[in-house]
Amino acid sequence: MIRSLTLFPAVAWLLGNNLLLSSRQEVSAFVATPYYGSRTHHRSQPFLLHAVKTDEEILEIVREGIAEADATAAWNECVTLLQDSGVVVIATTQQETEMILATALEWRGWARVSSAMARKFMKPKQPDPVKLQAALQWLKDGPLALSGDALGEAIQQSPAAYLIDPEAAYQEALQTAPAKYKDPDYFKAVLLQDPSVLECSYNCVDEGCGSECGNCWVSYEIKRGSSVPDPF
Repeated sequence: MIRSLTLFPAVAWLLGNNLLLSSRQEVSAFVATPYYGSRTHHRSQPFLLHAVKTDEEILEIVREGIAEADATAAWNECVTLLQDSGVVVIATTQQETEMILATALEWRGWARVSSAMARKFMKPKQPDPVKLQAALQWLKDGPLALSGDALGEAIQQSPAAYLIDPEAAYQEALQTAPAKYKDPDYFKAVLLQDPSVLECSYNCVDEGCGSECGNCWVSYEIKRGSSVPDPF
């Protein structure tokens, strides 16, 4: 009897620890953060949310998701549009073109998630050939006047910024930009050196930190530093 009472706290501790581990694993499935039960597992414990997948595996899952959304025809039309337009000059195969489109529409991130429950909270965009055609036309005929290699490199580097609604991205970038970037000529010159500048849509100097570091002009200028020379 005394021995049982002595063991009981240890058993309770183990049960509680297992419950805590289980709850932490459930939370990690939503935040894409690995849970390491002990230091010995720090280097070997895999991510609970993402599994390593090849591009072929990702694309197969993307196509299945597109089919379930009854959007295969629109998807194929968008792929053909990109290929026939000649703007994606860096993508030499249909698979590469599809991966660029999947990244732009957030299907690539959706496919990388292993948890079916977590996928329910993700809302990748549906392919829309009309909107894609309009985006490509604006990139060619609008103030950026991109074509050839410059357009292909921009799309590959920042697919979402250039293929979803580049006109809106351009206006938002100029509206939130530091003074020197507000000059359209200067902005375009920077963009030709670093296409990711079109992703900038927030400025914490004016708005205060809004946890938008990935799209913030301040973060961009820090990242840019001297790696991209001043175009003028």
